[in-house]
Amino acid sequence: SYPQSQWRHVEALYLKLEALIRMARDAHTNQRDDAKQTTNAVIYVIQQMKTENPSLPEPISFLEADAHDYLGDFFSAEGSKNEAVGCYEKCRDIFKEVGYTIGVGQEESKIVHEKSKFEKERMIYNNPSMRQVVIQVR
Repeated sequence: SYPQSQWRHVEALYLKLEALIRMARDAHTNQRDDAKQTTNAVIYVIQQMKTENPSLPEPISFLEADAHDYLGDFFSAEGSKNEAVGCYEKCRDIFKEVGYTIGVGQEESKIVHEKSKFEKERMIYNNPSMRQVVIQVR
């Protein structure tokens, strides 16, 4: 069992994170940075809890999965595809552990989408005539 204070700390961080994410969607960079820092704090606190007791209660596992998903969304928006895929894979793996098949499917979809964005860019930039079109559009 976890001390009530640890659970409340995670819960408070997560509530802050949800508020920041709502604001970050309005594309304010400083809120996005705050949201990323809070996301990392949620993950860090949960990792600390895991070192004390590796079997987390299911609600904490869902919070951890959501935090990785949010972080993946931030990386995706920044164009950091490898980092985004890594976050989505961590989220997917947590959902697998708790048996949340819908979540697993959603994360698989995000992983495929991120990888396909990377492949499209690679095909465009490896094709000289397409590269010229992209340069002209920018």
